[in-house]
Amino acid sequence: MSEEARRSCRVCGCLSGTSADAIDVVLCEFPVGVSGRDSTAVLLAADSVPMPPVLRAALLAAGQGAATTRDICRLNFELGDYIADAILQVCEKFNVPVSSLNLIGSHGQTIWHEVDAHGKVTSTLQIGESSVIAEKTGVPVVSDFRVADVAAGGLGAPLVSVLDAHFLRPPASEPPSMTEDTTQGASKPHLWAQQNIGGISNVTFLSSDVSVPIISFDNAPGNALLDFAVEELQQDLVHHGGETELHYDPDGMFAAQGTVLQPVLEAALKLPYLHQAPPKATGKELFSRSMTKDLIEDCRKHTTPDRLALDVLSTLTEFTVASIVQSFRDFLPTDGGTLMRVTVNGGGSRNSEMMLRLERCLQEQFGSQVQLELGGSCASTSTQSMTSIGALINAQNKEAFLFAYLAFLHHCGTPGNIPEATGAAGPRILGKFTHPPPQ
Repeated sequence: MSEEARRSCRVCGCLSGTSADAIDVVLCEFPVGVSGRDSTAVLLAADSVPMPPVLRAALLAAGQGAATTRDICRLNFELGDYIADAILQVCEKFNVPVSSLNLIGSHGQTIWHEVDAHGKVTSTLQIGESSVIAEKTGVPVVSDFRVADVAAGGLGAPLVSVLDAHFLRPPASEPPSMTEDTTQGASKPHLWAQQNIGGISNVTFLSSDVSVPIISFDNAPGNALLDFAVEELQQDLVHHGGETELHYDPDGMFAAQGTVLQPVLEAALKLPYLHQAPPKATGKELFSRSMTKDLIEDCRKHTTPDRLALDVLSTLTEFTVASIVQSFRDFLPTDGGTLMRVTVNGGGSRNSEMMLRLERCLQEQFGSQVQLELGGSCASTSTQSMTSIGALINAQNKEAFLFAYLAFLHHCGTPGNIPEATGAAGPRILGKFTHPPPQ
């Protein structure tokens, strides 16, 4: 092993998100001994490999409870095989030898996250067989990251809070806003929010005052209901210029043409989960295709057939935005300071209609000092040089980078959960290790 290899650990992080539309892959390199929020890493590559439509449909069906045990058994191996192919493809595209990887951190696909009537997660299942990935790539794999936290009484989510806590907390020296009154002595601490809008939305509230506990939880339906609605209303959307195989509302173009149906929105915002105090976690078990169908029927009572598809998507977009803002209003730490910045990652950050509405609503609720930032470029990326980890994370790569980082923490024997965010009994080393074939 070279001296350089002994000083660093080259890790691949990958996952298929809630929408199961692609395998997101990050290749990065951590210096051995990385710790603290000023840590650096090399980003070698970040890319997405589209999910085959048949495999995507099968995964989504399994996630809605429409799969047999035989189906899930088969999908576990099929997805593992495709994850391995995606890793090999990205390695080849960016000229990174797969043999140079020390670890793969693979989240796989969540099939079920069982939450009881009291909000306690009692079990969770992610698939994408790690032994298949290790066999095909020849690289050790760390996988199954959520179960240790759940076994310790936690929710197994949101795991991304470890990245937020370690690298994205506002600096203590954050200057006051131009509009802030500084005549009363020292300025208050400041709050940043890291808002992810994937299939499900989650947020982490971070204060510049390190004594203020981190709050992190799933706070809104994200894109799940919107994507289900697009599929349910596909024929109607064709009449408004949509393609025949749409799976999402591109850039919110249909929502922008619709009208928010207030009676439907107001009823949806009464959903008990939205008012439950954190820590809490949810998924497509709650924000399901069945819920989408019910909301479409509710919308049908308040609009005309020719406007139904547009008004449904406008209302569901507003539901995601209003749920997020409501969660900020209800659960921002009261001693954490003034909300100054909201950084949005995930697929929702590419929906300009949703972002316009979110910025408007946040500023109406919390003041014009709130800056809405998108979490960086969505293109294939590579830095090839040591850079602060906070600067490497962007809207496209954040979750894949998370699982690279969690695999690295596992390798170092370091806990990867934030107990105050997940509700676990204490810090836990996350993931299970799978050996590759002997050399």
